[in-house]
Amino acid sequence: MNKSLRSASPHEILGVDRHATTEQVKNAYKKLSLQLHPDKNPQNREWATAKFKELNAAYEIMSNPSEAGLAIDKQLEQLFNQFSQNFKQSLADFEYDITQKLESTTKEIAEQLDTVREQLAANTETMRDITEQLAANTETMRDITEQLAANTKMMRDINEKLKLPEDEESKSEGVGI
Repeated sequence: MNKSLRSASPHEILGVDRHATTEQVKNAYKKLSLQLHPDKNPQNREWATAKFKELNAAYEIMSNPSEAGLAIDKQLEQLFNQFSQNFKQSLADFEYDITQKLESTTKEIAEQLDTVREQLAANTETMRDITEQLAANTETMRDITEQLAANTKMMRDINEKLKLPEDEESKSEGVGI
């Protein structure tokens, strides 16, 4: 994790390992307190004062093992809370993005379905018109067929009454007079 996002831990301030002995902590404190004391840094007194206070607080925590454990626990809790916040924000951003995409996709599908419905309705209307025309044509063909049948019967009756012999060509062609 980036150090700028969190405060340094007591062992980092003292420059010792997390599991340093009391003696190691004491030696590191003495060395750093001589370097960071405000009287040793008159040109940067404000900075040195802040660093010296930070060093004293770190030494106080690390010199008492139970305090050091609490400090580490607090630091871990802070890290966890920060991670938790970042995760919640990332999750919220993801939920927003996925919701937007789902809404957009749903809208597109609805528009496409509307277009298909309109085309089906238009095609249904066209098919209805064609079916009606076919029905009318079928009726006309039936009427024509009935008329032809009646005319054929009438021609046979006339031929029969006149007793005209049917010539061989007419029989083979299916036409008789």
